Amino acid sequence: MSVAESIRSCMKTGLLLALSLIVLSSTVASAAEKRDSITLSPASKRLQLEAGSVVNDSFAVINDGDTSYDFTAYTAPYSVKGEDYEQDFTTQTENGDAYKWISFPQSKWHADPGETVTVPFTVRVGTGVPAGGHYGTIFVETIVTAAGDQTGIARKKRLGIILYTNVKGETESGGGVKSVSLDFFQPATPIKGDVMIENTGKTDFTATSRMVVKDIFGQQKFSTSSENIILPKTTRHIEHSWDNSSWLGIFRVTVTNEVLGKTTATESLVLVVPRWLLLVIGVLALVGVANALRKKRAHTPRRRI
Repeated sequence: MSVAESIRSCMKTGLLLALSLIVLSSTVASAAEKRDSITLSPASKRLQLEAGSVVNDSFAVINDGDTSYDFTAYTAPYSVKGEDYEQDFTTQTENGDAYKWISFPQSKWHADPGETVTVPFTVRVGTGVPAGGHYGTIFVETIVTAAGDQTGIARKKRLGIILYTNVKGETESGGGVKSVSLDFFQPATPIKGDVMIENTGKTDFTATSRMVVKDIFGQQKFSTSSENIILPKTTRHIEHSWDNSSWLGIFRVTVTNEVLGKTTATESLVLVVPRWLLLVIGVLALVGVANALRKKRAHTPRRRI
């Protein structure tokens, strides 16, 4: 074989190797870029039911990822802990029993990429269920595929739908604003307002809370609002926060709450000034007083004996 033929042979071998590496890297990249995703619609359901009734309903599981997967659906209790509403899906409560009323026609479903699967369920309310709010959770959980299966989901995912169920009939409804906290002196940003709303009744309601911040000249600088579900026999903490507020200034802050058709407003001046600045001002004031006293003593004539 001549030198030229050897060079051509080496070039062909190198070209084939390079093409193989490109194909292999593309395949690996394609496999690595595959994304698994699951979305539920809606995120919560509000049902108005009658004792002894049977109702059929459904929700959607959306696969907007690149892998197919099987999934299962099941139910669990729903309640909250504390004023910050830490969600609890295990504790059995008196009105957290709606999950017991749910049944599904099958135990497993399948979703391909880009597919939306409708999951039907049936709600059977007992005849002796008391009127008022009852709560529960529907969970959807993906099923992990066998190792080495590149077409299915590789790790377990779980999403939930909160059930806000109200059984019709005579019941108690009550509650209101328990407290509003707007501290006059706030040494650091953000400017905060804290609201406590209590529900003394037997069914949930939605409370609207809003905070508006204006400067001392009346010009609006910031506003925020939120709608919050308040469960029966609970008190919920709602925090308003102006995260990008100025680190120095005097503001007029108003917090307005609408609960069960009643609107209340709380207004307060808020002084934002860092503690270190107060310390500097205090030190300068002490130095000024000391200098003034020294000068006064220097100009006071001494008595002669």
